[in-house]
Order: sequence, then structure tokens, then C-alpha cells
Amino acid sequence: MQRKKRPLRSPFVMTFAAAATTAIACGGQVEGPEKKNPEDTRGTTSVPNADSCPSVAPAGGASCALPASQVCTYGNCYGVAITRVQCSSARTWQVVEATCNPPPPPMNACPRTEPKAGASCATFADLQCVYNGSRCNEAGGYEPERHYSCGSGVWVAQPAPECVPPVPTCPSSPPNDGARCTGDLVCPYGDCYGSPTTTARCSTQAGRWSVFTSTCNPPALDAGR
Repeated sequence: MQRKKRPLRSPFVMTFAAAATTAIACGGQVEGPEKKNPEDTRGTTSVPNADSCPSVAPAGGASCALPASQVCTYGNCYGVAITRVQCSSARTWQVVEATCNPPPPPMNACPRTEPKAGASCATFADLQCVYNGSRCNEAGGYEPERHYSCGSGVWVAQPAPECVPPVPTCPSSPPNDGARCTGDLVCPYGDCYGSPTTTARCSTQAGRWSVFTSTCNPPALDAGR
């Protein structure tokens, strides 16, 4: 008895080509221009396995088995990869390293922290900077602004407007005990037969209100009436 021979199946062919997009591959990225077989009229392409990029940057000269068009990138320096590796035609890794230098501060922006007079300011040429600009008020203790300019490569302190606190006056209503105050004041409030029921005191030294409240007791009646 002879067994029937099964007909041979047609071979299944898949064509791989590097995609134009970038894919993250286990810590690296895969890059490569789109390629197409000129004899392939179907126009189909497929993306190489992203897992083929090593999870960490390989050493230069180490063996590799990736397509020569495939590039893996590693590291990040302000949004730019600092290591690029590519598999050469000799099936070894070619590594290109770049240094990461932080970008200089914007030329038209003052430093976030107040500089010291005489310190270098080479990257801030021709700038006028103002600090402490919102403290000329009661909450800020009437502290004046501080102005600096960058001239001849160093910070120079410049004259600034004076911060003159207003003439202290008593509030229209009794302040809270312990609240901030300026000047030397004694402020009476209320009336109890010609005497105040609340007295608020402010001293320049303390800078806080001390509030005293008393009860109002009517005077004793004249026994002769």
C-alpha cells in the first residue's frame, strides 16, 4: 500500500524593511529610513523587531546582528540622545558619543536669585535686574527694592527708589492683638462714660499691636440725690 504524497505548500515569504518612524526599544530608540524592494510590487513593509536594540548601549566593536540601517539611541541631554550606536557592515557596533552641556541661561532673563555685587555676569550682558520689588508695604516690612546692572562683566549695585512707609495712623476699628503694625501709637476705641473700652498700643520696637479691653461699669449714684 502506497501512501499518497501530500502536495508541497508554497513557501511563505515576508519582506522586512526599516520603518521611517522611531520606536523605543528597551531603553533605546530604533531609527532607519523606509526601504522598499523594487521587485516587490505588493508595496508591503514591516518594522524590524524593536526588541533587537540592546537595553543598554553596547560597547564599540562588539558583535551585532542588526541591519546596517538600524540605529539605536540612548541617554537624554535636554531632549537629545547623547549616544548613537549602529551595526556596521562588518557586524560590529559603531558608537558615537556626545557630551552633555547644559544650555546657557537666556540672555534676556535675570537670574532667579539675587546676585552679589562684583560677581561675574558674562552671560547677562546689558541687563538691568530688580529684586525685592514687592516688599515696600506693611506685609513686606517696607523693605526697599534692590537694583543691579551687568557692566564690564560683573554685577554692579545701582541706586534704587526709597521705600518710605506712610505716616502711621490708628485703624478705624480695633486691630487684632499681635497683628503687625508700624510707628508708636495709642489708639482708643469705644466709650464708657467718657473712657475707652478698648485700647490698642503699637511700638516701633515690637512692631505688633497689644490690645487691652476693659468692662464698662457705670459710676455709682450720688447718695444725695
